[in-house]
Amino acid sequence: MPDERPAPLLDVTGLTKRFGGVVALDGVDLAVRPGEVHALVGENGAGKSTLIKCLSGVHQPDGGRIVWAGASRRIAGPREAEALGISFIHQELNVVPTFTAAEMLTLGRRYPKRFGLVDRGAMLRRARAVAADLAPDLPLTTPTFALTAGQRQMVEILRAISVEARLIVMDEPTASLSRGEAERLHRTVRQLSAQGTAVVYVSHRLDEVFALCRQVTVLRNGKSVASAPLSSMDRVTLVRHMSGDVAEGEGGIGRDRPSAAEPVLAVKDLPFGRARAPLSLTIAPGEIVGLYGLVGAGRSRLLRTIWGAEPAADGTAIRFQGRPLGRGVATRVRAGIAYVPEDRRTQGLVLRHSVLANATLPHLRRFRAMAALPVPARRRMTDFLQSLGQALNLRFAGPDAAVATLSGGNQQKVLVGRWMAGQIPLMLLDEPTRGVDVGAKRQLHDALRTQAGRGTGILMVSSDLEEVLGIADRVLVMAEGRLVGTFDPATSGAGAILDAAFAGQGAEAAA
Repeated sequence: MPDERPAPLLDVTGLTKRFGGVVALDGVDLAVRPGEVHALVGENGAGKSTLIKCLSGVHQPDGGRIVWAGASRRIAGPREAEALGISFIHQELNVVPTFTAAEMLTLGRRYPKRFGLVDRGAMLRRARAVAADLAPDLPLTTPTFALTAGQRQMVEILRAISVEARLIVMDEPTASLSRGEAERLHRTVRQLSAQGTAVVYVSHRLDEVFALCRQVTVLRNGKSVASAPLSSMDRVTLVRHMSGDVAEGEGGIGRDRPSAAEPVLAVKDLPFGRARAPLSLTIAPGEIVGLYGLVGAGRSRLLRTIWGAEPAADGTAIRFQGRPLGRGVATRVRAGIAYVPEDRRTQGLVLRHSVLANATLPHLRRFRAMAALPVPARRRMTDFLQSLGQALNLRFAGPDAAVATLSGGNQQKVLVGRWMAGQIPLMLLDEPTRGVDVGAKRQLHDALRTQAGRGTGILMVSSDLEEVLGIADRVLVMAEGRLVGTFDPATSGAGAILDAAFAGQGAEAAA
């Protein structure tokens, strides 16, 4: 029976790309039709980001063919891709820190002019029109460096949909968004599809994939291993295509719940939030505590305050192993406290430095060749990197490769995994599995459980409620700078936690 679907708008066949001796793409095929929401899935390092960069002209393929609207194309760069009608939302955000959100929406495009000068009023009105449905509360006149990660992600999304694109490629667009923002984006994707715009949707959140997408292409180890209607496969089958191994949820490390002990971290009546209301919490050795809340609840700021990156109103309110921590990050570093920030590119990794340098950065003293010499012993460092790579299935070309060349998920493995050596008393983790695939998330969860089994107390911020319920011993819910609830995942469901998070919104104003 002949295929009655329209001809592909984008038809990629046999695409290959090599970086030195590493084959990133090995004969990849992808066909996307007008109005189709097409999922592109695969584990970290499978080749998704490389394929997207070939489509955008950032990388030139070494072989294969890209056919756009019936004509074979060699896309020279992002400007040519946009001129063809292809728009991109990249996983790693690219914003100018000093530009406002409104200025970012016009960057690289024709500015509105008046009397030969940029008409900023017209620019702002245009930005408000673009943001009206998707992000009505986005502060358009605020410099992007002052926005949250979720708000910067929304700027990138608005920038991509503000042109009349025929195809929009979305790489992990909801990774930093709140539930409400994600739902608005989903509505926008459906509207774009109904208008005939094609969407390639890359996401590790498989619930999104099944809810939004009609077709799926699976990449594994640089090859396209499956392409089919999503209606023809279930979640288990899809994950097995992605991993070539066990399905999501299989395996995992069991762990006894931590016993009562002297807290490794105790926050007592810390003035916090706009109202400076007293905030208290404790973390026991070996306990994993999840910190959940809606965007703007203050979770990341609380972690930064505990870490010493933001000043605490009361310097004695934060106690570590029974003693006041005092002020500043240096005291935390000396105490052996680990911190993983939300934004790996600007706050966590030194992108121009090697994988080896980034992985060993917190431990340089222990790698010295001799106690009296400040020069690290490379052999010890490479042994550590090798053990980290085996434990987390870290994929990289070599120890001296720049960490920027790794996929987003592998960068995240370096950022989190580098702390998992020796006895770390306390780990502060902000979205530690952001942008990683289901297999890598399982590996990181197992590693965190192992670390907790060694006695490490863990305070973990996550916007993924399913993740929080699956790994935490306790869940603390935050809203508007206040802790509004404590839940036991063994007896509390997602509904109760969400109710607490939403109920806490506005409570500060009402008090």
